[in-house]
This record gives sequence, C-alpha cells and structure tokens, in this order.
Amino acid sequence: MKATLEQLESIQKTGVSPFLLTRIKQRIAAVQANTIPPRTAIIVGVGFVLLLVLNYTAVQRATSITTKTQNVAEAMQLTTTTSLYH
Repeated sequence: MKATLEQLESIQKTGVSPFLLTRIKQRIAAVQANTIPPRTAIIVGVGFVLLLVLNYTAVQRATSITTKTQNVAEAMQLTTTTSLYH
C-alpha cells in the first residue's frame, strides 16, 4: 500500500490556467446582464394590473349600457331579439 501512495506522489500537479478567473468573471457578468432590474419589473407589473382594471371597467360599462338599452326597448315593446321565429 505504501508503494501505491509513493507512486501518487510522483504525479505532477497541474497549474491553474491564467485565464480561469477571467472566464469566471465573464460568466458572472453574462448572468447579471440577463436579469431584469427590480424597478423595471415592478413598473411592468403595475402597468399590467392597471390594464386589467381598465379592461374590466370597460366591459362593465358596455354591459351596463346594453342592459339599459334592452330595458328601454322592452318598455317600448320593441323586439330585442334578431330571431325570425320568435
């Protein structure tokens, strides 16, 4: 067993490439460049929520206007359907 360990001591150690640290820094910089800043993400999120609220409000108004128009048409005993066989 001792002979085996002595053989391992005769193996030369390899040196670290001089460009290894540079490569590691480049990879870290590439990962950081691909992230979105938190402020931008918040602004986009708030804009999206605002768009949803405006869309919901527009749909509710359109539904309310349609309902009022149907009520007026029914009060005047007008036909509110487009069916020929009604």
